[in-house]
Amino acid sequence: MAIPHHVNRLVTTILQVNPPYYYGINKALVSLELKEMQHLEDYLVFCIGQGLSIDYLADSYLTVMADVLRESMPRKKPIFLLPPVSMSL
Repeated sequence: MAIPHHVNRLVTTILQVNPPYYYGINKALVSLELKEMQHLEDYLVFCIGQGLSIDYLADSYLTVMADVLRESMPRKKPIFLLPPVSMSL
């Protein structure tokens, strides 16, 4: 299946900034049905028509992915080097 023009531009822009996303994006794209790919292209055309650029949309994608990654990482409890100090006199 050929990748539509705007989808290709978006993917290319994302991968220029973050090449390690190649396998995840490629896996997602090949799993799309033709109708889903066309919906994505139509959505990008709509966004561009609203004044958004491909660069802006790529940056938005990268921001969301960074947040997802950050939220999926286990959080460690803070390390206190000194015991809490009692403020009572």
